[in-house]
Amino acid sequence: MDASQSFSRIDEKLEMLIDQVGRLTEGLVEIRLTAERAIAAAERQSAVAEQQAAAIEQQAAVAERQVAAAERQAETVDRLARIVETLVEQRTVA
Repeated sequence: MDASQSFSRIDEKLEMLIDQVGRLTEGLVEIRLTAERAIAAAERQSAVAEQQAAAIEQQAAVAERQVAAAERQAETVDRLARIVETLVEQRTVA
């Protein structure tokens, strides 16, 4: 094997290596882009989950206020019923 053939083989191997490095680089870029897209999707999902959690907390607060209002209304109805009973008793006695 002479020097020319040796250089030719080295050139071929170098071209193969350059091609493989190029494909590896393309693969790494593709992996990076996929990871970036996955991160962006996860961030969007996280934001949606946070919004849903805030909405649930607001709904829970509204429900608590409604329960408190219903309890107050029940107490008021009980008082009014007692007043009506008292008035009816007074009228039947009189």
